[in-house]
Amino acid sequence: MKHGPKTVTVWQLDSGAVLLSLVITLLSTVASAQAITLGEAVDNTALTWTTGGDADWFGQTSVYYCDGDAAQSGDMDSGQNRSSWIQTTVTGPGILSFYWKVSSSYAMADLEFYIDDVEKVKCWTYDEWEPEVYSIPSGEHTLRWEYAPFYHWSGEAGFLDKVVFVEGPAITVESPNLAKPEPKKG
Repeated sequence: MKHGPKTVTVWQLDSGAVLLSLVITLLSTVASAQAITLGEAVDNTALTWTTGGDADWFGQTSVYYCDGDAAQSGDMDSGQNRSSWIQTTVTGPGILSFYWKVSSSYAMADLEFYIDDVEKVKCWTYDEWEPEVYSIPSGEHTLRWEYAPFYHWSGEAGFLDKVVFVEGPAITVESPNLAKPEPKKG
């Protein structure tokens, strides 16, 4: 195993007295921590992901539904009218599924999902991951998840994981007919 150079950092006051001596040894094989891309975090690298608002979404490994990572909304300054969004574009028809949750039960109107700027649903769950499934019509469509609580407290966040888009026509059942058939006579 090949090891890289060692780095030593010493903190001193202007007078030359040692306030704190902190020695950090970094091995080149250990020091190369890799960032998790948004595509990896949501388990879909086939789509192009963008992020924005008051703070960018990012990949992390602390809270997840699948494969040890998920996307998390950025940590914004506390206050009202803050938002953090992640989005992608798909070409339908097709079926979209994803899992999401929020970190706190105190915020209101936390995490919202939009198709072409039309709100479809809000995520209010904070204890378990919630699945969602949508039929995407023909044509190009922008899918956007936006964490925009009524009032943001530092440390609260929205999470998104396991985003799957399957192209092709699909049949979705909105309300199954649960009526029992009449028994045959005779």
